[in-house]
Amino acid sequence: MIRLVVGIIAFNARLDRLRELQGLLQGEGVHLCIIDNGSTNAEQIASEFAADPNTDVLCNRQNMGVATAVNQLVQQARNMGAPYIMSIDQDALFAQGFALEMLSHFEALHASQPRLGALGAKVFDVGKNSKEPFVRFDFAWQKPAEEFAPLHYPYTSADFLITSGTVMSVACIESVGAMREDLFIDSVDLDWSFRAKDQGWCLAGCETSVIYQEIGAGVVRVPLLGINVRTHQPLRYYYMTRNRLFLYRQPYAKWGWLLRDLPKTLIKLGFLTAVSPMRVQIFKEHARGMLDSFKL
Repeated sequence: MIRLVVGIIAFNARLDRLRELQGLLQGEGVHLCIIDNGSTNAEQIASEFAADPNTDVLCNRQNMGVATAVNQLVQQARNMGAPYIMSIDQDALFAQGFALEMLSHFEALHASQPRLGALGAKVFDVGKNSKEPFVRFDFAWQKPAEEFAPLHYPYTSADFLITSGTVMSVACIESVGAMREDLFIDSVDLDWSFRAKDQGWCLAGCETSVIYQEIGAGVVRVPLLGINVRTHQPLRYYYMTRNRLFLYRQPYAKWGWLLRDLPKTLIKLGFLTAVSPMRVQIFKEHARGMLDSFKL
Protein backbone atom coordinates (compact mmCIF):
# COMPACT_ATOMS: atom_id res chain seq x y z
CA MET A 1 0.00 0.00 0.00
CA ILE A 2 1.36 3.42 -0.99
CA ARG A 3 1.32 5.84 1.95
CA LEU A 4 3.54 8.62 0.62
CA VAL A 5 4.19 9.92 -2.90
CA VAL A 6 7.46 11.83 -3.10
CA GLY A 7 7.93 14.21 -6.00
CA ILE A 8 11.38 15.29 -7.16
CA ILE A 9 10.91 18.61 -8.96
CA ALA A 10 13.53 18.66 -11.70
CA PHE A 11 14.82 21.20 -14.19
CA ASN A 12 17.84 20.20 -16.30
CA ALA A 13 18.84 17.77 -13.55
CA ARG A 14 21.71 15.31 -14.06
CA LEU A 15 20.67 11.67 -14.32
CA ASP A 16 23.18 10.59 -11.68
CA ARG A 17 21.74 13.18 -9.28
CA LEU A 18 18.21 11.86 -9.80
CA ARG A 19 19.41 8.30 -9.26
CA GLU A 20 21.12 9.42 -6.05
CA LEU A 21 17.90 11.01 -4.78
CA GLN A 22 15.94 7.92 -5.77
CA GLY A 23 18.25 5.73 -3.69
CA LEU A 24 18.00 8.01 -0.64
CA LEU A 25 14.19 8.29 -0.78
CA GLN A 26 13.12 4.72 -1.47
CA GLY A 27 11.27 2.76 1.21
CA GLU A 28 8.28 0.57 1.89
CA GLY A 29 5.04 2.42 1.16
CA VAL A 30 6.89 5.23 -0.66
CA HIS A 31 6.37 5.88 -4.38
CA LEU A 32 8.57 8.31 -6.32
CA CYS A 33 7.48 10.71 -9.02
CA ILE A 34 9.93 12.85 -10.97
CA ILE A 35 8.21 15.98 -12.24
CA ASP A 36 10.29 17.49 -15.01
CA ASN A 37 9.69 21.16 -15.73
CA GLY A 38 10.67 21.45 -19.38
CA SER A 39 14.27 20.23 -19.19
CA THR A 40 16.40 19.87 -22.29
CA ASN A 41 17.14 16.28 -21.19
CA ALA A 42 13.51 15.37 -20.42
CA GLU A 43 13.50 12.44 -22.85
CA GLN A 44 16.64 11.01 -21.26
CA ILE A 45 15.07 11.27 -17.81
CA ALA A 46 11.88 9.54 -18.96
CA SER A 47 13.89 6.77 -20.64
CA GLU A 48 16.17 6.28 -17.64
CA PHE A 49 13.29 5.48 -15.28
CA ALA A 50 10.83 3.92 -17.75
CA ALA A 51 11.36 0.38 -16.51
CA ASP A 52 11.21 1.25 -12.79
CA PRO A 53 7.79 0.30 -11.33
CA ASN A 54 8.36 2.43 -8.21
CA THR A 55 9.19 5.65 -10.07
CA ASP A 56 6.96 7.65 -12.42
CA VAL A 57 8.11 10.52 -14.63
CA LEU A 58 5.81 13.40 -15.54
CA CYS A 59 7.21 15.69 -18.24
CA ASN A 60 5.94 19.23 -18.64
CA ARG A 61 6.71 20.80 -22.00
CA GLN A 62 7.89 24.00 -20.33
CA ASN A 63 8.78 25.25 -16.88
CA MET A 64 5.39 25.43 -15.18
CA GLY A 65 6.77 26.50 -11.81
CA VAL A 66 6.84 24.95 -8.36
CA ALA A 67 3.12 25.42 -7.65
CA THR A 68 2.00 23.47 -10.72
CA ALA A 69 4.49 20.68 -9.98
CA VAL A 70 3.19 20.28 -6.41
CA ASN A 71 -0.42 20.27 -7.66
CA GLN A 72 0.51 17.56 -10.16
CA LEU A 73 2.05 15.59 -7.31
CA VAL A 74 -1.19 15.88 -5.32
CA GLN A 75 -3.15 14.54 -8.28
CA GLN A 76 -0.71 11.65 -8.59
CA ALA A 77 -1.26 10.82 -4.91
CA ARG A 78 -5.04 10.94 -5.38
CA ASN A 79 -4.78 8.55 -8.33
CA MET A 80 -2.78 6.11 -6.20
CA GLY A 81 -4.93 6.51 -3.08
CA ALA A 82 -1.97 7.82 -1.06
CA PRO A 83 -2.82 10.08 1.90
CA TYR A 84 0.44 12.07 1.93
CA ILE A 85 2.85 13.82 -0.42
CA MET A 86 6.33 15.29 -0.12
CA SER A 87 8.13 17.41 -2.71
CA ILE A 88 11.91 17.53 -2.95
CA ASP A 89 14.12 20.08 -4.71
CA GLN A 90 16.68 18.47 -7.00
CA ASP A 91 19.59 20.10 -5.14
CA ALA A 92 18.46 19.00 -1.65
CA LEU A 93 20.57 16.68 0.51
CA PHE A 94 19.44 14.43 3.37
CA ALA A 95 20.13 11.09 5.03
CA GLN A 96 19.19 7.66 3.70
CA GLY A 97 15.56 6.81 4.47
CA PHE A 98 14.59 10.48 4.90
CA ALA A 99 11.10 10.05 3.37
CA LEU A 100 10.13 7.14 5.63
CA GLU A 101 11.55 8.93 8.65
CA MET A 102 9.46 12.04 7.97
CA LEU A 103 6.36 9.93 7.30
CA SER A 104 6.83 8.14 10.65
CA HIS A 105 7.19 11.49 12.42
CA PHE A 106 4.02 12.80 10.74
CA GLU A 107 1.96 9.78 11.77
CA ALA A 108 3.33 9.90 15.33
CA LEU A 109 2.41 13.57 15.77
CA HIS A 110 -0.91 13.14 13.96
CA ALA A 111 -2.01 10.76 16.72
CA SER A 112 -2.12 13.71 19.15
CA GLN A 113 -2.77 16.47 16.58
CA PRO A 114 -5.66 15.32 14.33
CA ARG A 115 -5.63 18.67 12.51
CA LEU A 116 -1.98 18.26 11.52
CA GLY A 117 -1.76 19.41 7.91
CA ALA A 118 1.98 19.42 7.23
CA LEU A 119 5.23 18.52 8.96
CA GLY A 120 8.49 20.04 7.76
CA ALA A 121 12.10 18.99 8.24
CA LYS A 122 14.71 21.19 9.86
CA VAL A 123 16.35 23.22 7.08
CA PHE A 124 20.10 23.66 7.05
CA ASP A 125 20.88 26.67 4.85
CA VAL A 126 24.11 25.72 3.08
CA GLY A 127 24.79 29.33 2.03
CA LYS A 128 24.55 30.64 5.59
CA ASN A 129 26.06 27.46 7.07
CA SER A 130 23.36 27.38 9.75
CA LYS A 131 20.05 25.77 10.64
CA GLU A 132 16.92 27.82 10.07
CA PRO A 133 14.48 28.04 13.01
CA PHE A 134 10.84 27.16 12.66
CA VAL A 135 8.99 30.44 13.04
CA ARG A 136 5.72 31.96 14.10
CA PHE A 137 4.54 35.41 13.05
CA ASP A 138 2.33 36.26 16.02
CA PHE A 139 4.50 39.29 16.78
CA ALA A 140 5.92 42.07 14.65
CA TRP A 141 9.39 40.56 14.96
CA GLN A 142 10.18 37.05 13.84
CA LYS A 143 10.72 34.68 16.75
CA PRO A 144 11.66 31.02 16.77
CA ALA A 145 8.46 29.04 17.26
CA GLU A 146 9.96 26.89 19.99
CA GLU A 147 10.26 29.96 22.25
CA PHE A 148 6.53 30.32 22.82
CA ALA A 149 4.51 27.61 21.06
CA PRO A 150 6.14 24.27 21.85
CA LEU A 151 4.78 20.85 21.00
CA HIS A 152 6.41 17.84 22.61
CA TYR A 153 9.99 17.33 21.42
CA PRO A 154 11.13 16.89 18.66
CA TYR A 155 8.16 18.80 17.23
CA THR A 156 7.49 22.52 17.24
CA SER A 157 4.62 24.62 15.95
CA ALA A 158 5.17 26.78 12.86
CA ASP A 159 3.30 29.34 10.76
CA PHE A 160 5.29 28.63 7.62
CA LEU A 161 6.97 25.60 6.04
CA ILE A 162 8.90 25.38 2.78
CA THR A 163 7.57 22.75 0.39
CA SER A 164 10.85 20.85 -0.02
CA GLY A 165 11.14 18.10 2.58
CA THR A 166 7.66 18.67 4.02
CA VAL A 167 5.11 15.88 4.39
CA MET A 168 1.68 17.26 3.50
CA SER A 169 -1.72 15.70 4.06
CA VAL A 170 -3.74 15.32 0.85
CA ALA A 171 -6.92 15.83 2.91
CA CYS A 172 -5.52 19.12 4.22
CA ILE A 173 -4.62 20.29 0.70
CA GLU A 174 -8.12 19.43 -0.52
CA SER A 175 -9.57 21.49 2.35
CA VAL A 176 -7.23 24.49 2.05
CA GLY A 177 -7.03 24.47 -1.74
CA ALA A 178 -4.27 23.88 -4.26
CA MET A 179 -1.04 25.83 -4.55
CA ARG A 180 -1.61 29.07 -6.45
CA GLU A 181 -0.14 28.39 -9.87
CA ASP A 182 -0.20 32.05 -10.89
CA LEU A 183 2.44 32.75 -8.20
CA PHE A 184 4.71 30.40 -10.19
CA ILE A 185 7.71 30.12 -7.87
CA ASP A 186 8.22 32.59 -5.02
CA SER A 187 6.00 32.72 -1.88
CA VAL A 188 3.99 29.71 -3.10
CA ASP A 189 4.63 27.87 0.17
CA LEU A 190 4.11 31.03 2.23
CA ASP A 191 0.70 31.68 0.67
CA TRP A 192 -0.42 28.08 1.21
CA SER A 193 0.88 28.01 4.79
CA PHE A 194 -1.05 31.16 5.66
CA ARG A 195 -4.24 29.76 4.13
CA ALA A 196 -3.83 26.50 6.05
CA LYS A 197 -3.32 28.29 9.36
CA ASP A 198 -6.29 30.54 8.63
CA GLN A 199 -8.47 27.44 8.33
CA GLY A 200 -7.25 26.06 11.65
CA TRP A 201 -4.79 23.45 10.43
CA CYS A 202 -1.68 22.69 12.46
CA LEU A 203 1.72 23.13 10.80
CA ALA A 204 4.73 21.74 12.60
CA GLY A 205 8.45 21.15 12.22
CA CYS A 206 10.63 18.23 13.22
CA GLU A 207 13.90 19.22 14.89
CA THR A 208 15.67 15.89 14.36
CA SER A 209 15.15 15.36 10.61
CA VAL A 210 17.41 17.66 8.59
CA ILE A 211 17.33 18.67 4.94
CA TYR A 212 20.24 20.61 3.44
CA GLN A 213 19.19 23.33 1.00
CA GLU A 214 21.01 25.88 -1.12
CA ILE A 215 18.66 28.85 -0.75
CA GLY A 216 19.18 31.60 -3.31
CA ALA A 217 22.25 32.29 -5.43
CA GLY A 218 24.47 33.38 -2.54
CA VAL A 219 24.73 35.49 0.62
CA VAL A 220 25.90 39.10 1.04
CA ARG A 221 26.75 40.61 4.43
CA VAL A 222 25.22 43.98 5.37
CA PRO A 223 27.86 45.39 7.78
CA LEU A 224 25.84 48.24 9.28
CA LEU A 225 22.87 46.01 10.12
CA GLY A 226 24.89 42.93 11.00
CA ILE A 227 22.71 40.64 8.86
CA ASN A 228 23.17 38.33 5.90
CA VAL A 229 21.06 38.96 2.79
CA ARG A 230 20.36 36.17 0.33
CA THR A 231 20.91 37.08 -3.30
CA HIS A 232 19.10 35.73 -6.35
CA GLN A 233 19.14 35.99 -10.11
CA PRO A 234 17.43 39.23 -11.27
CA LEU A 235 14.27 37.49 -12.58
CA ARG A 236 13.62 35.99 -9.14
CA TYR A 237 13.21 39.51 -7.73
CA TYR A 238 10.29 40.03 -10.10
CA TYR A 239 8.38 37.14 -8.57
CA MET A 240 9.47 38.05 -5.05
CA THR A 241 8.16 41.60 -5.37
CA ARG A 242 5.00 40.74 -7.31
CA ASN A 243 3.97 37.90 -5.04
CA ARG A 244 4.88 39.67 -1.80
CA LEU A 245 2.74 42.69 -2.72
CA PHE A 246 -0.10 40.30 -3.55
CA LEU A 247 0.23 38.56 -0.17
CA TYR A 248 0.33 41.85 1.75
CA ARG A 249 -3.25 42.47 0.58
CA GLN A 250 -4.66 39.09 1.56
CA PRO A 251 -6.86 38.85 4.69
CA TYR A 252 -5.30 35.51 5.70
CA ALA A 253 -1.72 36.86 5.75
CA LYS A 254 -0.24 37.10 9.25
CA TRP A 255 -0.04 40.73 10.36
CA GLY A 256 3.12 40.03 12.34
CA TRP A 257 4.78 38.73 9.19
CA LEU A 258 3.63 41.76 7.19
CA LEU A 259 5.01 44.26 9.71
CA ARG A 260 8.34 42.47 9.68
CA ASP A 261 8.57 41.57 6.01
CA LEU A 262 7.69 44.92 4.45
CA PRO A 263 10.59 46.94 5.94
CA LYS A 264 12.94 43.99 5.42
CA THR A 265 12.02 43.86 1.74
CA LEU A 266 12.53 47.61 1.34
CA ILE A 267 15.95 47.46 3.05
CA LYS A 268 16.96 44.51 0.88
CA LEU A 269 15.87 46.33 -2.29
CA GLY A 270 17.80 49.45 -1.34
CA PHE A 271 20.94 47.55 -0.39
CA LEU A 272 21.06 45.34 -3.47
CA THR A 273 20.23 48.25 -5.77
CA ALA A 274 23.20 50.12 -4.28
CA VAL A 275 25.87 47.40 -4.20
CA SER A 276 24.98 44.60 -6.62
CA PRO A 277 26.77 44.53 -9.99
CA MET A 278 23.34 43.62 -11.43
CA ARG A 279 21.68 46.59 -9.71
CA VAL A 280 20.01 47.92 -12.87
CA GLN A 281 18.44 44.57 -13.76
CA ILE A 282 17.35 44.00 -10.15
CA PHE A 283 15.72 47.44 -9.95
CA LYS A 284 13.88 46.86 -13.25
CA GLU A 285 12.56 43.48 -12.07
CA HIS A 286 11.38 44.98 -8.78
CA ALA A 287 9.58 47.77 -10.65
CA ARG A 288 7.97 45.30 -13.06
CA GLY A 289 6.88 43.13 -10.13
CA MET A 290 5.25 46.09 -8.40
CA LEU A 291 3.17 46.90 -11.48
CA ASP A 292 2.18 43.29 -12.15
CA SER A 293 1.20 42.57 -8.53
CA PHE A 294 -2.18 44.18 -9.17
CA LYS A 295 -2.90 41.73 -11.99
CA LEU A 296 -3.01 38.73 -9.63
